[in-house]
This record gives sequence, C-alpha cells and structure tokens, in this order.
Amino acid sequence: YPASFRTNHTVPKSKSHPIVPPYDSTLPIVTVRDPYTWMQSMCRQPYGARFDHAKDACPNIIPYPEDIEAHPRYAKKKYIPIFVKYDHQVSFHHESLPSMWNEWYQQYINTSYPALIVRMEDLVFHAETVVPQLCRCGGLKYS
Repeated sequence: YPASFRTNHTVPKSKSHPIVPPYDSTLPIVTVRDPYTWMQSMCRQPYGARFDHAKDACPNIIPYPEDIEAHPRYAKKKYIPIFVKYDHQVSFHHESLPSMWNEWYQQYINTSYPALIVRMEDLVFHAETVVPQLCRCGGLKYS
C-alpha cells in the first residue's frame, strides 16, 4: 500500500502477533529501485498494476502506432495509463509507469513521520554494510 495508507494497513492480532505495535511507533524502511529497472520488472510481474503493453516493447511509456491500433483509446493519450488495484476497496489511476514510480516514492519523501529510503542495489550488493546501519537506525542490535 502507498504511504498514505499507513494508518489503514496494520498487522491483525493473532497468536503469532499477540501485540500489535501502533503504526506511529513503526519506522518504515522503503526500498527503491532505479526507475527503468523497476519498469522492466513491472513488465514481467505487474502485481496489482494493469496496463496494456507489448512484451517485446515494454516499458512502452508513450503509445506507439501499434499500441493505438491495438487500443484505439490511446489515440488521444500522451502516455499509456496505469490502473493499480491493491484490494477490493483501494485502487489508483496513474498517468504512466514513471508517474506511478514518482507518486509512490514522493509520498514517503513528503511524510510528516520518519522513514528510511534505501536503494535496492545497496541492499543487494552491500548488505553487510547497509543492514547493520538499518538496524541501528531502528534501535536494534545487528548480530
């Protein structure tokens, strides 16, 4: 869920989670991928996002003539739109894949609460350096 749903998306109480920490005492750690790699990944596995795209030309941000021929509604569109459905009640429309990426991370940058934003590549290639630092930021001891 986007950052704007922070107060609506919590872990329910259960045997394995008998104490649910209040959302305002939780430090979000957000991983960010470079936009182009993320868009390529969304072409392969779009999760809740829906957008018309040709597998051989994805990410196609603007509608090409072939896209307009296959989807005439794109003739008046500047970009290929994205529809994201998180669950049966929560959905969003985005102007394009880059817009979706920008809007998602902008919410975390503009929060009124602390959040850590970590490049995915740093976690993958420098985990032994990054993970202990993340633990310290969260008040934990890394062992």
